[in-house]
Amino acid sequence: MIETPVEADTGLRDPTNLSVVQHSPTSIWNGALIRQLVRFGVVGAINTFVDLAVLNLLILATKTGRAGTMYALFKTIAFACAVFNSYLMNRSWTFARVAEKAPVLEGLQFFFISILGAVVNVGSSWYVATYTYPSWGIDPKWWPSVAALVGTAFSLGFNFVGYKFWVFSDGKER
Repeated sequence: MIETPVEADTGLRDPTNLSVVQHSPTSIWNGALIRQLVRFGVVGAINTFVDLAVLNLLILATKTGRAGTMYALFKTIAFACAVFNSYLMNRSWTFARVAEKAPVLEGLQFFFISILGAVVNVGSSWYVATYTYPSWGIDPKWWPSVAALVGTAFSLGFNFVGYKFWVFSDGKER
């Protein structure tokens, strides 16, 4: 067993909390990681709602954009709205803020990971919306939303790892 400050167990970086807990060094699934995964999932669900709402409002308002270039444009706008919400929620709730990291650097790192995640998200959803045909009895009018969910699934893991181990990391968790 290794003694570490409580911050390692809770995921919170509170310099005033000098308590010590014992945990197994092989326990990757500690309470902090599970809590972060659950919170990341909740934030992701909210972001998915934001993404789908903006995408479908744009399609509804313009009566276009169900596939092709306009779909990619609308999906990019919707994704950007969801990313902004994601930064605010993940910074304040999912991951502890690293006090030593300049907010501008943190924001730029978040933006960089999010751009890479956007390439995965928009690219995979565009492919599904453009090159696959609705199946499983899904009404074609819902196919853009199905495609968006595919994009979300592909980018989910990539974003969590990038945010946890680079954006909101003090470098000690690697």
